[in-house]
Amino acid sequence: MSKALNYNIESLQVDKNQAEYTNCIEIKNVIKDYKMGNFVVRALDRTTLIIPKTKLVVILGPSGSGKTTLLNLIGALDNATQGKIKVLGKNISDLS
Repeated sequence: MSKALNYNIESLQVDKNQAEYTNCIEIKNVIKDYKMGNFVVRALDRTTLIIPKTKLVVILGPSGSGKTTLLNLIGALDNATQGKIKVLGKNISDLS
């Protein structure tokens, strides 16, 4: 693993004694745009999703509906154009 990846993973660790959170994942008003030549494709449009801890969620939808884009944002593999994403109470929207 690269040092940058280790740093990002460590920055997401939450001290259970100091931080109480009820939601595992919080996505609020997320927009994700991709530029394709002269065009802009909006993959996610003001998406909001809250997943409480201890819950299992399945993401279903047709091809091109934004499932992979959403998972890439949650996994911090990509950055949202707008909106906030929290994982374990930590805002990952501003990570490089």
